Amino acid sequence: MNLFIMLIGLPGSGKSTYIKNSISLEYPDKEFFIASTDNKIEEWALKNNMNYTQAWQSISESKDENLSMKTFEKKMFEEMKNAILENKDIIVDRTNMSSKVRKKFLELIPKSYSKIAVVFKISSEELNNRLKKREQETGKHIPDFVMSSMSKSYEEPTKEEFDKIIFVEN
Repeated sequence: MNLFIMLIGLPGSGKSTYIKNSISLEYPDKEFFIASTDNKIEEWALKNNMNYTQAWQSISESKDENLSMKTFEKKMFEEMKNAILENKDIIVDRTNMSSKVRKKFLELIPKSYSKIAVVFKISSEELNNRLKKREQETGKHIPDFVMSSMSKSYEEPTKEEFDKIIFVEN
């Protein structure tokens, strides 16, 4: 059976680290397609000699419709649809805080996939430490108002959405 794993958590809560450090241990026989707009932005930033924050600002300020967040999301969804057609296992590495956001992904997933939510819980203090460290190391800055908005939008995943829900305490 194919796996669809949706990571759910604030930026800095450990989602990408979980992919790097835990997925291959938990699923050694699986090779996952990773659906992530951040990865797309980071690729674009690298091609354009920018850090993530500079790239994000360029994208958000751009008047070019080919350089917009919608364009990056569209590309990610196209690639995810191809991964489904190719019967690949999939991980969605985004915040996925609300049921409305999760639904956009879940409605694409065939019934033949096992749908797993991995929810990352983290203390405010640890989250702030990680975000500061990440900003120093990578230049990736997320404004407080964005973090607050994301945090307020959180809706706990349900058994109606997923076959299995895993909580990771950081």
